[in-house]
Amino acid sequence: MNTMKRLTAIRMSNRRLVVLATIATITVAAATTLVLTWLGPAGPDPIDSAQAAAAAAGPDGSSPPKSEPPPRSGSPQDPSRPGTPAQPASSAQPGTPNEPETLTQADTPAGSGAGGNVHENAPTENLGRLATALRLKHKSVNGVLLVPAGLNLTNAVEISILWDVLGPRPTRVTQDYNNATGNRALFLFPAGNGTARQVQSDITLAEKAADGTPVAVYAVKSTVTFQPLYDIRLGPLVIELLVDCDFFGASEVRLAWAGPDGRVTRWQADTFAGSRFTLSEFAQTFTEVSASADLTKPELLFYEDDPSSTTFFSTTPSKGTEPLLPGHDYAFDKVIVSPGDANCGLWSRYGVTYTLREYPFLD
Repeated sequence: MNTMKRLTAIRMSNRRLVVLATIATITVAAATTLVLTWLGPAGPDPIDSAQAAAAAAGPDGSSPPKSEPPPRSGSPQDPSRPGTPAQPASSAQPGTPNEPETLTQADTPAGSGAGGNVHENAPTENLGRLATALRLKHKSVNGVLLVPAGLNLTNAVEISILWDVLGPRPTRVTQDYNNATGNRALFLFPAGNGTARQVQSDITLAEKAADGTPVAVYAVKSTVTFQPLYDIRLGPLVIELLVDCDFFGASEVRLAWAGPDGRVTRWQADTFAGSRFTLSEFAQTFTEVSASADLTKPELLFYEDDPSSTTFFSTTPSKGTEPLLPGHDYAFDKVIVSPGDANCGLWSRYGVTYTLREYPFLD
């Protein structure tokens, strides 16, 4: 009897242990579910994200997007929402070029005794009359020697000009005087580095008798300032805000630039990261200009402002110090940052092209 009672007690004790183990297992499972539910799904690894961002960045630490971002609330494509650019606050019409500068050499004689006076030192009347009639003109990289028709010389005269005597490629052109049509000899000077220089051209007049016998030779010299002319075109300015510079709301982008001629233009917009703008008012064309025009590369000033600040409106960019001429085609492509906030960057790009002016029909 006692043995039966002990067996019954042991069975009841084992059942209690099984029930308690089952309850404990259910409790742990429920707690685990609650913890996972509270923590939520795991996000991207921040180290992986940083490495991916570093791989996508350019050598300067930032790489502007290569395609236009889609329109969104606050983008510049929707004028009824924040992000619409304000009108330029410029006192001058943006994009209007300065007056063209034309540097045409006056219609000057090659010899010092011209202007209606026969060269007193000429050995013959024919040579004196021809030397007086000679005309040299220069514009940009072109020079032309002109001799009018109808001088009615009594002997044949050979006209020989050595262009750019001291230049990199002196060139000689020789013609006989043509009483019916006159003479014209054109020369293309090497542009060099685009700066002004003195050029000398020597003209030799050789008179011959009807049988070809030499009669006399007379030489005249001409020295002028040679200055290449260019058409310089600045394309539109493209900008893009790379990051949101304010924790809340739109970033106040304030931009000003001093153009090649020193004229200042201002532009502003309240916008967000990724918004891109093309500023056509930045574009300008300067026609027939030389190095003496004192044109400089544009100077840009970017400032991320706040409504209560007046810093931007009291700051004016100075005229650039790097000359446009001498120069050649180039593209400006860089990130400029707002003063006092190195993390607030504005990508900016524009192109400049140079066209050398030539005048093959100069007369």
